[in-house]
Amino acid sequence: MAMFLLVGGGGLLLLAYADRIGVWFGDVGGQQRNALSMAVMGLILSQVGLDGIQCMERGLCTDTLDADALQGVNAFFALQGSLGRVVGFGLGAANLGKAPGLSYLGDQIQILFLLSAFLLFLTTSTTLLTAREKRFIPQLYELFNASVTSSGKRALFGLKSLPKAVRLAAVSNLLAWSSFALLFYYGSYFYGSFIYGGDPEDTGVIDSIYERGVQSASFGFLLMAVVGSMMSLGLGFVTAKVGIKTMWVSTLAFAAATFLGFFFLRPGDRGAALALSACLGLPLAASYQCPWAIVTVAVRRSENSALYCSLFRSLSEVLPFALQGLIGSALLSVFQGSARSVFAAASVLMAAAAVHTYFFVLDVQDVEEYEEEI
Repeated sequence: MAMFLLVGGGGLLLLAYADRIGVWFGDVGGQQRNALSMAVMGLILSQVGLDGIQCMERGLCTDTLDADALQGVNAFFALQGSLGRVVGFGLGAANLGKAPGLSYLGDQIQILFLLSAFLLFLTTSTTLLTAREKRFIPQLYELFNASVTSSGKRALFGLKSLPKAVRLAAVSNLLAWSSFALLFYYGSYFYGSFIYGGDPEDTGVIDSIYERGVQSASFGFLLMAVVGSMMSLGLGFVTAKVGIKTMWVSTLAFAAATFLGFFFLRPGDRGAALALSACLGLPLAASYQCPWAIVTVAVRRSENSALYCSLFRSLSEVLPFALQGLIGSALLSVFQGSARSVFAAASVLMAAAAVHTYFFVLDVQDVEEYEEEI
């Protein structure tokens, strides 16, 4: 986990100072080719670091806790994910450049990434210092035999041998997180250009209409995170009554309807856009708990549990963010820059996730019975 902390923190620092590093490497005037390269590298490193940390935490919990405790941990992960978004989107909505004691760190973006790096170090270090797990120390010959090729073969074997319940849950989760990826990457553009009617070319203009729309989007995402935090507190109780699968299907269908609501908004519907953003807090919180409740039960008895958790997250939660650029760019190109088309696609993807979950995904009880039969 320490390695992922260094990678993720380094990526955030690259994002914070990409423009300055670009100047050091020869960027002159309006040419920012090197700065763009640094920003892309920082984005990749930060994503790898953050995803790696979460995979390690999931694997740690799966290896050290029993099935009953795992359900509580999944609910706790949902709560923590929502609280993290409260902090992140809250900082994004605030004018950090005018905050006392922070202005010397740089502009709004630089301050935001620096604070993110500090919080990442603080929270992950707490886990590293307090968590206790029996460490595996390989023999010398194993270190010599370890290679990128063998690691790749191990990951490929893990992919082929994923339990049935994990594969089915991964498909639904992939579709759901593809919708959320479109929201997180194009939501600010939707608010700034469509709801507020601003010009994206004015991103460098202080207090422009488009920038106010982007800040409003951060506030909408903040509301979504707050609602998600509150919903996370009651998810464990509700799922115990209605079942994990029923809860997941219901929230996916609700999210599909909410995304469709964005499509029918008109320019200037600021209050309605914020309300719809807040409504997405419930399905977002459920997406942190419901699929993982199924996966952790399915892999808890396997010696490859950490690998399975890592593969599940990589395939169903990380891959959508890697692919969203292709999907979103294609939609914007076909529909001539209409941001509403992105939300229509998100609604279709979320509806497909609900249908697949209803007909194919195994519930927690079914997973346990399937394990016993094996």
